[in-house]
Amino acid sequence: MNGLISIARKEMFHIIRDKRTIGFIFIMPIVFLLLFGTAITGEINNIEWGIWDLDRTEGSRELGEKIARTNEFNPPVELFSYDEIDSSFQKGSSMVALVIPPGFSNSLTRGESAPIQVLINGSDPTSAIPIMNYIQLILTDYQYKIISQNSMIAGFEVRDRYYFNPDLQGYPFYISGLIGLIMTQVGLVLAAMSIVGEKERGTMELMLTSPVPAWQIVVGKLTPYLILSFWDLLIIILAAYLMFGIVPAGSLLLLMFLSIFFVIGNLAIGLFISTISDSQQQAIYFVMFVMLMSMMLSGYLFPIVSMPEWIQKITYIIPLRYFITILRGVIIKGVGFVALTQEFTALIIYSVVMVMLASWRFRKTIG
Repeated sequence: MNGLISIARKEMFHIIRDKRTIGFIFIMPIVFLLLFGTAITGEINNIEWGIWDLDRTEGSRELGEKIARTNEFNPPVELFSYDEIDSSFQKGSSMVALVIPPGFSNSLTRGESAPIQVLINGSDPTSAIPIMNYIQLILTDYQYKIISQNSMIAGFEVRDRYYFNPDLQGYPFYISGLIGLIMTQVGLVLAAMSIVGEKERGTMELMLTSPVPAWQIVVGKLTPYLILSFWDLLIIILAAYLMFGIVPAGSLLLLMFLSIFFVIGNLAIGLFISTISDSQQQAIYFVMFVMLMSMMLSGYLFPIVSMPEWIQKITYIIPLRYFITILRGVIIKGVGFVALTQEFTALIIYSVVMVMLASWRFRKTIG
């Protein structure tokens, strides 16, 4: 019994002396509760939408204003063609577009059925279905108002269309995001174990005494994992096709090209974790932290636009946010390079910064 107490006391002293472990035990739960408890609302808010008003009457403007006054929708962007609607959906700048044809108000005044077209970005079915429900409720309320004013039976002939995913299947949306999550985990774990493994095997001293510059050591460490990560990406895409029948709507070569800097940056942050960890256990703690942040704040599970503004700002430092947009853009929408330029640029900046940070940290370790 005394031996058991002695071992327990020794282990407790070891935990107390390890400040990183204490931080993960007591500080991280509070951080996660604050971030995720605020971010996860289950509601769809701040919906970006557009309107193409071909009627240009008081009634059509009133309908647009009625939608804009709700808590769920932002002020609309005025559109002037189906090409503009398609472009806004491809870039992800809007989720829904309302097309009001000529003669809309006259049809309502005469008590006739007034056609109205609702076009929805169906690449995210978890958002598309609630958005359509919101639109239906607003149209129904507006219809009752017209009936009460004119004492005539007026109705809407709603013609809806879902872009990119007409059947609103959930598999393409979740699987494309899951590919990014798996790539994040694989890259982090592979790279995070790198320097830590050298420390635990006792070969770190040999690497530190070599005349090779720090940045070359970092790049040399990343290169094999970079090659393995791309093979892993191809295997995952093939498995998604064989298991779920998901075929990329866009170019597979484009997807591989756009993935380069995400993989580099992801491996670099794993290598950075490796340089600040004294053991594989600590490295796993850091990897778990990054994985949870990536899963919850990247838009994989919950729309970023529905999160509080201060959390939306935090998501800009989550690389998976940009990579998931690329994955869903190529796999579901079939978009080209131009529509994803912003995300690709962000990943370039991220990868350069992380490689520099990993190199700086490694030089500090050498010092």
